[in-house]
Amino acid sequence: MDKGGFYYLLENGSIIWTKELTEPVGGINRLWPVRANDWGFAWQVVTEAMALDAKTEDVSNLVNKWDIGGESEAQKYAENNHLRLFHLRLFMDGDLWCATFDDFEDLQQSCAGFGSTPLKALAALAKVAFKKEDTKSGGNNG
Repeated sequence: MDKGGFYYLLENGSIIWTKELTEPVGGINRLWPVRANDWGFAWQVVTEAMALDAKTEDVSNLVNKWDIGGESEAQKYAENNHLRLFHLRLFMDGDLWCATFDDFEDLQQSCAGFGSTPLKALAALAKVAFKKEDTKSGGNNG
Protein backbone atom coordinates (compact mmCIF):
# COMPACT_ATOMS: atom_id res chain seq x y z
CA MET A 1 0.00 0.00 0.00
CA ASP A 2 1.26 3.46 -0.82
CA LYS A 3 2.37 5.64 2.06
CA GLY A 4 0.21 8.73 1.85
CA GLY A 5 -0.89 10.64 -1.18
CA PHE A 6 -4.07 10.51 -3.19
CA TYR A 7 -5.68 8.32 -5.81
CA TYR A 8 -7.74 10.07 -8.43
CA LEU A 9 -10.25 8.65 -10.85
CA LEU A 10 -10.16 11.01 -13.80
CA GLU A 11 -13.11 11.71 -16.07
CA ASN A 12 -11.39 9.70 -18.83
CA GLY A 13 -11.44 6.60 -16.57
CA SER A 14 -7.74 6.65 -15.68
CA ILE A 15 -6.64 6.08 -12.08
CA ILE A 16 -3.58 8.02 -10.99
CA TRP A 17 -1.67 8.45 -7.72
CA THR A 18 -0.05 11.68 -6.58
CA LYS A 19 1.87 12.48 -3.44
CA GLU A 20 0.34 15.96 -3.10
CA LEU A 21 -3.27 17.08 -3.43
CA THR A 22 -3.32 18.73 -6.84
CA GLU A 23 -5.79 19.31 -9.67
CA PRO A 24 -4.81 16.82 -12.38
CA VAL A 25 -5.39 17.68 -16.02
CA GLY A 26 -8.58 16.10 -17.30
CA GLY A 27 -11.01 16.63 -14.44
CA ILE A 28 -11.64 14.47 -11.38
CA ASN A 29 -14.47 11.99 -11.07
CA ARG A 30 -13.44 10.71 -7.60
CA LEU A 31 -10.67 11.30 -5.04
CA TRP A 32 -9.45 8.90 -2.34
CA PRO A 33 -6.88 10.03 0.27
CA VAL A 34 -4.58 7.05 0.87
CA ARG A 35 -4.90 5.25 4.19
CA ALA A 36 -1.64 3.34 4.34
CA ASN A 37 -1.76 -0.36 5.26
CA ASP A 38 -5.56 -0.41 5.21
CA TRP A 39 -6.87 -3.33 3.15
CA GLY A 40 -10.42 -1.96 3.51
CA PHE A 41 -9.29 1.22 1.76
CA ALA A 42 -7.85 -0.85 -1.09
CA TRP A 43 -11.15 -2.69 -1.54
CA GLN A 44 -13.08 0.59 -1.39
CA VAL A 45 -10.93 2.17 -4.10
CA VAL A 46 -11.15 -0.74 -6.54
CA THR A 47 -14.89 -1.36 -6.04
CA GLU A 48 -15.80 2.32 -6.36
CA ALA A 49 -13.44 2.79 -9.31
CA MET A 50 -15.03 -0.17 -11.11
CA ALA A 51 -18.51 1.14 -10.32
CA LEU A 52 -17.57 4.51 -11.80
CA ASP A 53 -16.26 2.91 -15.01
CA ALA A 54 -12.53 3.20 -14.42
CA LYS A 55 -10.27 1.68 -17.04
CA THR A 56 -10.15 -2.08 -16.49
CA GLU A 57 -6.36 -2.13 -16.86
CA ASP A 58 -5.93 0.51 -14.14
CA VAL A 59 -8.20 -1.41 -11.74
CA SER A 60 -6.37 -4.67 -12.50
CA ASN A 61 -3.05 -2.97 -11.82
CA LEU A 62 -4.25 -1.88 -8.36
CA VAL A 63 -5.72 -5.31 -7.57
CA ASN A 64 -2.36 -6.89 -8.44
CA LYS A 65 -0.31 -4.19 -6.70
CA TRP A 66 -2.29 -4.56 -3.47
CA ASP A 67 -2.73 -8.33 -3.83
CA ILE A 68 -6.48 -8.24 -3.24
CA GLY A 69 -9.42 -9.75 -5.05
CA GLY A 70 -9.67 -13.27 -3.66
CA GLU A 71 -12.93 -14.76 -2.40
CA SER A 72 -11.86 -15.04 1.23
CA GLU A 73 -10.53 -11.47 1.23
CA ALA A 74 -13.80 -10.24 -0.26
CA GLN A 75 -15.75 -11.99 2.50
CA LYS A 76 -13.45 -10.42 5.09
CA TYR A 77 -14.00 -6.98 3.56
CA ALA A 78 -17.78 -7.45 3.51
CA GLU A 79 -17.87 -8.65 7.12
CA ASN A 80 -15.50 -5.99 8.45
CA ASN A 81 -16.57 -2.97 6.45
CA HIS A 82 -16.51 -0.89 9.62
CA LEU A 83 -15.28 2.28 7.93
CA ARG A 84 -18.65 2.85 6.31
CA LEU A 85 -22.09 3.49 7.70
CA PHE A 86 -23.37 0.18 6.34
CA HIS A 87 -22.47 -3.48 6.42
CA LEU A 88 -22.28 -5.76 3.42
CA ARG A 89 -23.34 -9.31 2.67
CA LEU A 90 -21.58 -11.36 0.02
CA PHE A 91 -22.79 -14.80 -1.06
CA MET A 92 -23.26 -17.09 -4.04
CA ASP A 93 -26.64 -16.95 -5.79
CA GLY A 94 -26.68 -19.71 -8.37
CA ASP A 95 -23.49 -19.33 -10.38
CA LEU A 96 -23.00 -15.62 -9.57
CA TRP A 97 -21.77 -13.74 -6.55
CA CYS A 98 -24.31 -11.40 -4.98
CA ALA A 99 -23.45 -8.36 -2.86
CA THR A 100 -26.08 -6.57 -0.76
CA PHE A 101 -26.28 -4.27 2.20
CA ASP A 102 -27.19 -5.95 5.47
CA ASP A 103 -30.70 -4.47 5.39
CA PHE A 104 -31.52 -6.29 2.13
CA GLU A 105 -35.20 -7.28 1.82
CA ASP A 106 -35.77 -8.14 -1.84
CA LEU A 107 -34.62 -7.09 -5.32
CA GLN A 108 -37.56 -4.72 -5.80
CA GLN A 109 -36.85 -2.69 -2.65
CA SER A 110 -33.14 -3.13 -1.98
CA CYS A 111 -29.82 -2.60 -3.73
CA ALA A 112 -27.96 -5.67 -4.96
CA GLY A 113 -25.03 -6.32 -7.26
CA PHE A 114 -24.16 -9.50 -9.14
CA GLY A 115 -20.92 -10.61 -10.73
CA SER A 116 -18.79 -13.56 -11.70
CA THR A 117 -16.33 -12.67 -8.90
CA PRO A 118 -16.82 -11.13 -5.46
CA LEU A 119 -15.09 -7.95 -6.63
CA LYS A 120 -17.39 -7.61 -9.63
CA ALA A 121 -20.45 -8.15 -7.40
CA LEU A 122 -19.25 -5.49 -4.94
CA ALA A 123 -18.60 -3.08 -7.80
CA ALA A 124 -22.06 -3.76 -9.25
CA LEU A 125 -23.58 -3.04 -5.83
CA ALA A 126 -21.63 0.21 -5.56
CA LYS A 127 -22.83 1.23 -9.04
CA VAL A 128 -26.48 0.60 -8.07
CA ALA A 129 -26.03 2.48 -4.79
CA PHE A 130 -24.38 5.45 -6.55
CA LYS A 131 -27.27 5.62 -9.04
CA LYS A 132 -29.83 5.39 -6.23
CA GLU A 133 -28.08 8.19 -4.32
CA ASP A 134 -27.87 10.26 -7.49
CA THR A 135 -31.61 9.88 -7.99
CA LYS A 136 -32.31 10.92 -4.39
CA SER A 137 -30.02 13.95 -4.49
CA GLY A 138 -30.94 14.97 -8.03
CA GLY A 139 -27.26 15.57 -8.68
CA ASN A 140 -24.22 13.90 -10.07
CA ASN A 141 -22.79 11.64 -7.38
CA GLY A 142 -19.46 10.14 -8.21
